[in-house]
Amino acid sequence: MLVKYTLLIFIINAISCWTLASAGPVIMEESPAFAARQARQIVQEEGIGTLITLMDRSVQPEFESMPFGIMEYYADTGAGDLLLLMSDLQVNVRNAVKFPFVSFSIKVSDKSKHRNGQYAVENPRMTLMGKLHRLPGSEYPSAYDRFTAVHPDSRWAPKNESSGGGFHDFRYYTLKVSGLYVINGFGGAHYVGWMNETLYHSPHLIQGPLLTEQVV
Repeated sequence: MLVKYTLLIFIINAISCWTLASAGPVIMEESPAFAARQARQIVQEEGIGTLITLMDRSVQPEFESMPFGIMEYYADTGAGDLLLLMSDLQVNVRNAVKFPFVSFSIKVSDKSKHRNGQYAVENPRMTLMGKLHRLPGSEYPSAYDRFTAVHPDSRWAPKNESSGGGFHDFRYYTLKVSGLYVINGFGGAHYVGWMNETLYHSPHLIQGPLLTEQVV
């Protein structure tokens, strides 16, 4: 009986090895450089995400210190940081007056070339963290051009600090990314984890095609 059992295990293992070999030896794994480059490309291409702040007592005492998130337009600054256009009346802006350290969540859209599959859990998403800075008036013209290039429906936005574009309480902000957490997909074949901020901000990162490392 023991001999038969041992022989059966041997046959099963042999079949398994033959199946794996015939299927091909290459398993795709994403390197940090690949994941960082893809993150930069996604940030550059998307333009919509969720800004998350901590609720300030002066805004809503009942929910003090609780996370608050809501959808926001953004544009890539060209360096992986975010350019935002927000009203002084917005909850996130009022929260950030006291605590300007915020998070911003981005996921790929349905038409993104970076999608891995049909379901949301299969596809890349990330959370960027950093400090929110209000832009000086001298940077409004370039901010207007960059922001409206991504969001043409925002052409009413202020072209200079005094104009307000008809909405005098709207101002430009940048989110300077100091850290990020990336989930590039479901399963061990995709990069999941914290990303080096220096690598993410590398000026040469988004040049050239996306490549993956092949691990045999």
